Amino acid sequence: MKHVSFEEYEAAKAEIIGGVHCIEKSTMENDVIHKTYSTEENGTFYEVNDKGRVEFWSNKHSESRIYDENERATETDKKAGLGCGDLLAERIRANADASKLTDFEKFVLDRGYMFATEADLKAGYDRKWKANHGIALTPEEFTAEAERRGRKLDTLQEVYRVISEHIKAGRLTAGALMDYAYYAWCLRKPEAIIAYQIGTGKDAPVHHSSRPEPY
Repeated sequence: MKHVSFEEYEAAKAEIIGGVHCIEKSTMENDVIHKTYSTEENGTFYEVNDKGRVEFWSNKHSESRIYDENERATETDKKAGLGCGDLLAERIRANADASKLTDFEKFVLDRGYMFATEADLKAGYDRKWKANHGIALTPEEFTAEAERRGRKLDTLQEVYRVISEHIKAGRLTAGALMDYAYYAWCLRKPEAIIAYQIGTGKDAPVHHSSRPEPY
């Protein structure tokens, strides 16, 4: 099975969910997280996360590929040992009832490996919680999420401004700030962010689109 980079994994996911409404579902079986991102326009993106080793495929590309977060670790990281998120995830796998996991425990199992310290882990969960509850990230939170993998871009302030304008106009929801930061959509090209409403009625659906590129 072909192993790919994080950027290729992000691009594959963005090809399905980029710029359209998607429904995310997650289940866990034998410590392995199974997730689907379903859209009306582009089909479904599937991923199976086994402790950071992510197998993924979609309706557009049925051949499975592997993105392994563990392979990204540097020798220095390995010598330093497991981070806070990894350690907490191990405890959850060992002790928690998979059928009764809290939202925080699910977050740790899904993304805990990204956070080395307890403070970073809690801040990451807070950002995810706010997005899930329709609360816009602050500029500082948006930047922290966008830069969590070492992205240092001078366009983030403008990206935040453009998305915020779409939110104020009702073309995007508050959760879009988290999506753009997490999936690295248009972080280098704020001008590529487009939002539009179909119809004029109160309940007319709002779509947003972007031309996602690896950061």
